This record gives sequence, C-alpha cells and structure tokens, in this order.
Amino acid sequence: MSARPPLDATPDADAIARVLAGDGALYQVLVARYQESLFRIAYSMVRDSDIAADMVQDAFVRAYVNLARCRNRERFRVWLITLLRNRVLDHLKEKRRRDASLSDDDVLRRAEAYPVRAAESDERYALRTLMEDALTRLSEPLREAFVLRHVEELPVAEVAQMLGTGVSAIKMRLQRAREQMQKTVGAALGTGDET
Repeated sequence: MSARPPLDATPDADAIARVLAGDGALYQVLVARYQESLFRIAYSMVRDSDIAADMVQDAFVRAYVNLARCRNRERFRVWLITLLRNRVLDHLKEKRRRDASLSDDDVLRRAEAYPVRAAESDERYALRTLMEDALTRLSEPLREAFVLRHVEELPVAEVAQMLGTGVSAIKMRLQRAREQMQKTVGAALGTGDET
C-alpha cells in the first residue's frame, strides 16, 4: 500500500476522480483551494460581499453536482471560474431588470466590505481604497478581464477563452483598464493629466 499524499497536495484531476469514485469528503480540498480566488472574482463583479459569498457557494454546489461533466480535470479551476462567471452574469442581468435603488443598507454593507485591519497603515488603506474605487469605475468587461489577468493571474489566452473572445481583444481590454485606472488614481492624487 503506497503512502497517500497530503490532501492539500492532491492534484485537481486526482481529487476529482476520487470524489467521483465516492470519496465525497475530498471535495472540501477543492473548495478550500479555490474559495478565496472565486470570492475575489465574484466580489469584483458584484461589489457586495454577501452576494459574492452566495455566488461562490452556488458555484461550488453546481460544480459538485456536475463534476462528471468537467471534461478537462487538469483545468478544473478554469471550469469552476466559468461556472461562477455565468452565475454572476445571470445575477447582474436580474439586478438591472429590477431597477434597484441604492438604500442606506446597501451603502452600509459596501462600506463594511473592506474593514481596516489593525496592521494596515492609514496610507496603505487609503491607497487600497483608491485602487478599489478605480476598479469599480471600470466597465464590467474591462473589470472582469483585469481581475482574471492581474488579480487571479490567469494567462491571457485562458482569460480570452473564458470570456469568449480573442487574445487581442483581451489585451486591448487590459490596456484600457490600466489606462482608466491610472487616470482615476492620478486624478484622485492630483497627478493626472489636466487635458
């Protein structure tokens, strides 16, 4: 009997095979491995921590139910992000249809989404808040491409595949996102172009 690798070191493809063979508890390894990453993606799109957490949970449930449909198990992360993205896009469409107004509760929830950590300096917190604001101001396609590439560090080709567009289109979105964010940050710091 060979030694079993630590659960957190189990490759995705092996973990999936074992889950499908009946070791359902091993699915928690996959959840733990990708939960933070999925939350960052969802939050960047919906800008509400409660909704983002619900979306992530829903994506993991859908992935578990449809695990046998994951054709390329080595690319489980990309498949999982695609499930999450589809769920978030559905939510955003529903939200637009409802014509929701901004209530005091919504403002409070957004303000509490990023509490100040004790170890974080005021300057660092201000810069992080400024960057988050710049990210929020991007259009959905630019923000989504930026987060997948620069926050989640996916290769440009994978981002293009996930978003259903070409590599050159993603490179253009990334360039525009960087330019817009630089402009927003520059204006806030008083160092932007005055033209």
